[in-house]
Amino acid sequence: MSQITLRNIPQALERELRARAKKSKQSLNRTITGLLSDALGVPATGTKKRDLSDLGGTWTPEQAAEFERAIAAFETIDEDVWA
Repeated sequence: MSQITLRNIPQALERELRARAKKSKQSLNRTITGLLSDALGVPATGTKKRDLSDLGGTWTPEQAAEFERAIAAFETIDEDVWA
């Protein structure tokens, strides 16, 4: 990703940007890039994730069914062991 430096930002604009960032609990950079994306109609891409959301909940129904079949044996009780 590239970087852009902005100069001579009017004080009122800076205050508003910082207030929006604080209100949304986001960084100033994320707030500004989000506003620019919205204003230009360009989807924000390449945003670095800081969680595991790209790993969780991404199985297809077939993959989930295969996993359930694979662990089904763990759901049974071995009576010889527990007797």
